[in-house]
Amino acid sequence: MDLRNKKLFVGIPNSQNTVPAEFFWSFISMTKPCQVSISRAPSPDSCVRNNLLLEWFLQSDCDYYIQMDIDEVYPIDYLEKMVPLIDRYKVIGALIYDRWSHNHFIPLVFEKVEAETLAPLVPLNIKGKTGILEVPYLHATLFMAREVVKKIPKPIFELHFSPDGLGKNKHTDFAFNEKIKKAGYPIYVNLDVVTEHLTEIPVSRKFSERWSGGGR
Repeated sequence: MDLRNKKLFVGIPNSQNTVPAEFFWSFISMTKPCQVSISRAPSPDSCVRNNLLLEWFLQSDCDYYIQMDIDEVYPIDYLEKMVPLIDRYKVIGALIYDRWSHNHFIPLVFEKVEAETLAPLVPLNIKGKTGILEVPYLHATLFMAREVVKKIPKPIFELHFSPDGLGKNKHTDFAFNEKIKKAGYPIYVNLDVVTEHLTEIPVSRKFSERWSGGGR
């Protein structure tokens, strides 16, 4: 598939003046199969940052959108492997592992969330699975076709408070996932592409499986 005339909008939500070296070097080292436009949203509020990037994407002439968080380390062939999938799957993300919790590093792929708050409840069992899989809930760093972003009702990212206003009532990323699905698009994960998550240490698939008794 010739992607040289396609344009990818890379949104970086970063309110800081610096980024981790691991992110920086992985970002500039990636091979680019298409034209790439990069924008940074410096707002201190995460939802505003994300919404600004999506609005700027819609104002651009780019075909695809990807949010790239600065707490991830990207493989050199990240764009080569993911961009060709967007036209077919419309919404797709790589595999990411979360921080240490309940004696393992859980993959950020969930089959069930709490009904009211959308808090993650049941991680999807991906042990031994490969390839591309439709999933109920993923994360927010998703590759999306332009048609998807245009159909998601605004505000695309939205902060929901508890009735007393003292806490969040809905998980922001999963509320975003819900809006994508309500717009008519399933969400896919490519289990063969893994980004390292910069938590206390970089968490990769190999690291997760080593310390989580084989992983999930």
